[in-house]
Amino acid sequence: MERLRRSALRLEEIVNAMLDISQINTKTLSIYPISIQIPTLIRMAVEPLERAIAERRQQLILEPMGDLPVIYGDLTCLVQALRHIVQNAIQFTPDGGTITIRARSVSPEEGEGSSAYVEIAVRDTGIGIDPEDQALIFEKFYRVGPIELHSTGSVKFKGAGPGLGLPIARGIIEAHGGRIWVESPGYDETRCPGSTFYIWLPVAPHAGETRGRE
Repeated sequence: MERLRRSALRLEEIVNAMLDISQINTKTLSIYPISIQIPTLIRMAVEPLERAIAERRQQLILEPMGDLPVIYGDLTCLVQALRHIVQNAIQFTPDGGTITIRARSVSPEEGEGSSAYVEIAVRDTGIGIDPEDQALIFEKFYRVGPIELHSTGSVKFKGAGPGLGLPIARGIIEAHGGRIWVESPGYDETRCPGSTFYIWLPVAPHAGETRGRE
């Protein structure tokens, strides 16, 4: 019965992911912006994953964030996006590894535009990502490496999934006028060079957020 329950929950997650990506593709994702404190956003994203991190004997480090500006966005959507990123770090970091989350302000000059941003960086000590895969992982259904070698489960090492978590995260972040990318020296399961995902979210409300999207 427990296995059936877990399988049903996993199927529900996949169906919900398909619905989310459909809304992103058709630009019908509803955005209801409120003021958001970055530490609150991060805490809400990682709390449901703490048990998985403990089971994998990984260490989660939240670096001091200092005085960060408030951002405006849909809290539920942004929590979902960040959770997908952290979950991805858990999946591709071996047992006993480390996941570090930090946040900082980005000036308009550094952002090469007229807007200030808040940067959230999720760094792991995982197996890394080859340069040719670093853009493709944000595409729907794309998974790195032979699928038959992936384990099952959403937070197991190299856990298999439908390949929608990162595309959903990108869709949500871009709907807020932000951007996301990954940097990694490359893929190596022996040395584990790690990866860092960067999220930039604008401090000022994005034009499409002020009325919501239906």
